[in-house]
Amino acid sequence: MNRVGAMPLEWENSRILWLAFKASDLITQKYKWEKNAACQIWGLQNRLSFSELIAVGVASLLFAFLSVCVGQTTIVSEGFEGIFPGSWNVGDGNPNGSPSYWDKVDAAFGGQSPRSGNWKGYCAGIGYAGATNAPRYTNYMTAYMSRTINLSGYSRVNLRFWNLVPSIETGWDYCRVLLDSTVLWSNGVAIGNWTEVSTNLNAFAGTTRTLRFEFVSDSIINYEGWYLDDIEVTAGTAPIMEQFSSLTLTNYTGYVIDADALSNSPAYHRYALRVRAVFVAENFTPAPSNITYRLQYRLLNSAGVAFPIYETNGLTNVTYTYNLLTNANVGGGQRLTLTNFAAIRPAARLNPYDTYTIECRLFRGGIDTGLVCTDGPYQFFHFTNMVSGDAALNILTRLNSVQTNRIYMVNGAPNRSNFIFRVNFETHRYDNFGGVNMVTFYPLALEYTLFASNGVPVATKTNRVVLNLGSYSYQPGTSNSPGAVCADVQY
Repeated sequence: MNRVGAMPLEWENSRILWLAFKASDLITQKYKWEKNAACQIWGLQNRLSFSELIAVGVASLLFAFLSVCVGQTTIVSEGFEGIFPGSWNVGDGNPNGSPSYWDKVDAAFGGQSPRSGNWKGYCAGIGYAGATNAPRYTNYMTAYMSRTINLSGYSRVNLRFWNLVPSIETGWDYCRVLLDSTVLWSNGVAIGNWTEVSTNLNAFAGTTRTLRFEFVSDSIINYEGWYLDDIEVTAGTAPIMEQFSSLTLTNYTGYVIDADALSNSPAYHRYALRVRAVFVAENFTPAPSNITYRLQYRLLNSAGVAFPIYETNGLTNVTYTYNLLTNANVGGGQRLTLTNFAAIRPAARLNPYDTYTIECRLFRGGIDTGLVCTDGPYQFFHFTNMVSGDAALNILTRLNSVQTNRIYMVNGAPNRSNFIFRVNFETHRYDNFGGVNMVTFYPLALEYTLFASNGVPVATKTNRVVLNLGSYSYQPGTSNSPGAVCADVQY
């Protein structure tokens, strides 16, 4: 909807002038006052001073810097998806026979797909015998891939990798993993499916070592051999360490609709903020550990103040937090990914002019891990009525921007005797009166005031534009979005 109108304004040549705009509806005084308080935007001459919006942005940026989402450190991560050999040294240590050694191969190579991604490592990727759909390693192989790992500054270290051995000459050929000359793991039998191997390297923490994957074959008989994928070396400074992977608001539509609580359909559940938190727990000891975690959620406004939300018991607590418990059994040397779902329901009406950030803090056994992750900022239109015919609870307005289209005026000149300002606003409606998808019209008033540089209002011939808007109404418990009207109005 675009509307153009002319509003003559009286002024004095020596003054710097600015306008204050307000948006309100004419249906109820209560709603009008609320919108007046929330929707005021100031413009200085032909420039807008968005001091409140800038403050929101600075606060949101501060949240981002304060968000601590890391724990343990990944020293090596090799999934064969990038350039290979990269940091690895590869070759064949046996001078007999033709050289055969490690290289990455694609998903079509051999009998099985990679454990993840599109590529995997193969012990005879260079120099293999047979065909790509039925490859074989060669005789006289000592194929290696090795690299230096710096474990300085850490007291806890884990090595994990996934491996696959479709076939091998059992008892004669073998694969093994070494740290310098220490054999960490070895195998000489077939492994039919991708299998994870994890081993604790705490004995080598604080040093610099050489990690080596090696496949050895004898002088006769060859089979398919050894594949690797998703090699990781992680390090830390505590027996158990965690790391946030993500925090996501999964049902963001820009609306929070309390009336959706009347429906049992998850597709319509917009009365709460559906949040998914993913974190990783890693055990840097050889023994398994059973851990109880508490995830503490808060909803923060642009000033960093906790907004009232309901706890899991349906009540609010003094800290305005939402707390969920989850148990994890993490094996020795293993890394476990845990996913947590929360339904955060505001206990007060969200301000459509403010922004909100979701915060999640992780506790282990009642102890704060110091890990915090945030998602946002977001803006919401929050419809707090359950079922109501009161338009004051069903129509929400947001004034987005004000621009000056003409900053001069000439009294008596046709079409030049006024200033022109362009105002962008939007209204959103969600209710059950008028029936489903019925258009209802309602008035919206844009009020303005002209100020001199000393803050004194300047008299104008008019200070209000009344618009008659129409939008659809949608009943609670439906998948429809609230009826919206967005408009640029010039006057």
